[in-house]
Order: sequence, then structure tokens, then C-alpha cells
Amino acid sequence: MTKSAILTVVAIVACAVAAATASTAAAARKPTAAERKALAHAVHAPAHCLRIRVATVRRWWASVRARMPPSASCQGHVGDGVVVLRRRDGVWRQRFAGSAWAWPIPGVPEAVRKDLRLGCPEGGP
Repeated sequence: MTKSAILTVVAIVACAVAAATASTAAAARKPTAAERKALAHAVHAPAHCLRIRVATVRRWWASVRARMPPSASCQGHVGDGVVVLRRRDGVWRQRFAGSAWAWPIPGVPEAVRKDLRLGCPEGGP
């Protein structure tokens, strides 16, 4: 078995284990108007183009995704991935961005990943 095949198997097993142990009660919430405005500003996109969730397990974490399919006015502002941000000193800062990632997501606490429902791109939890 090649190294790449072994790494693929390890990633799939990790996602399966996470699925088996994941809590089904994610409690992320919609952002307040002020949070929505600040998060849209942080990702340089109009707020109406975004789906935003704020974690409740650690309220200073949030995820931002594009509304799909994007409207014509959003075409140049959004992609198909997710951005994870953390608020520190009143400023939202990007901690992760992408449409594919390893598990666990580097720099994102596991409780936050579960709360924001950021599963494995391959169909994990």
C-alpha cells in the first residue's frame, strides 16, 4: 500500500470515528445584526450573500459560507468553501478557510467544529 493510500484510509477512519462519537445536538445560532455586519466585513462580502453561524459552545467562534446558489450580485464575492473566524479583542479574524480539510481542522477546537457542523468534506460528521 502506498503512503498516499495509507493517509487516505487514515483520514476516512478518522472521519468515521468522529461520526460515531459526534454529538447530534449542535447548537450554533444565527448572528446578531452587529455580528452579521462585522463578519461580512471580515470576509469582504455583502452580508446578504452569506450563511453565518455563531458557536454557542464558545461564542467567539463563527463560520461563514456562501448562500448557494449565489445570486448574480454575489457572484464575484463568494466561493464554495467555509471560513472559520474567531473574535479576539472585538475583531473577527480568520482561523481557517477552504473547501477541503484534514480532520481535525487545524486551529479550530473540536467542540467548535461540532457546534458549527463542520464535518469532514468526504461526508464525515
